[in-house]
Amino acid sequence: MIRGFWQSKLTVAAIAALTLALTAAVWVRNRAYPVYIPLVASVLTLAIGLILARLLGSIVASLQNTRVMSLLHVDLQPEKFLAKYERVPAALPKNSKSHVLACAYLADGYAAAGRFDEAAAALCPPERAGFGEDAALEALYYNNLCAYALGAGRLTDARDAADRLLQVLTGARAQNPALAENMAAREKLYRNHLAALRGQHVDRTWLEQQLNASHFLLHRLEMAQVLAIAARNYNDSAAEEQYLTMLEKDGGATWYPAWARARRQSRA
Repeated sequence: MIRGFWQSKLTVAAIAALTLALTAAVWVRNRAYPVYIPLVASVLTLAIGLILARLLGSIVASLQNTRVMSLLHVDLQPEKFLAKYERVPAALPKNSKSHVLACAYLADGYAAAGRFDEAAAALCPPERAGFGEDAALEALYYNNLCAYALGAGRLTDARDAADRLLQVLTGARAQNPALAENMAAREKLYRNHLAALRGQHVDRTWLEQQLNASHFLLHRLEMAQVLAIAARNYNDSAAEEQYLTMLEKDGGATWYPAWARARRQSRA
């Protein structure tokens, strides 16, 4: 992730420059000794400097990534997030996990802004980066692909992505039960979302429990949207109004407030 932010690259460059200066000082200070002494000291100095540069660079990159991500997940300002993050995936090695993850983060920003086609296009399939056997990255990919298809109203694509997600989770259940358990809730949410869009039965009790237990704002908004759709299907106008109000009030600058207003107008 170091290459993704100028602050982390600057940190690495500054430490590298300091390391070279120290290495030169070692040679000057030890010029009267046999050559192997400053040579060994220089190798040690360079090795320590390289390790320190990568360590501090990674720390700075992680802090910057968290700071920018907070624009999306805390401030609910997807366009501001996109303005700062759009360049990050392209700066990372294409065959790295960091690149795959950064693409997923960027795609979430597009989705939160209601730009679902761009979100799907921004994703990096794990196999393209050489991680086709990584269950966690595969699950994340199909999880996101399903969410974006649902947002765009592409129900067939959403069902196919949910099926692939379930397939990955089934295969990973023995080796990575924590991943399977965590993502199983996402897969169940998508099945309920599909059912709501088709006017079919929705497990409203489970969704309400998930909503009340979640501390992630975008996740809460996603579940409130499904509950609003389901409420109309069940002719529960009071519940629908409750969730539409929540989407408008808590949706920040995401696409959810506009969706709620359009939904309310279509009811009039």
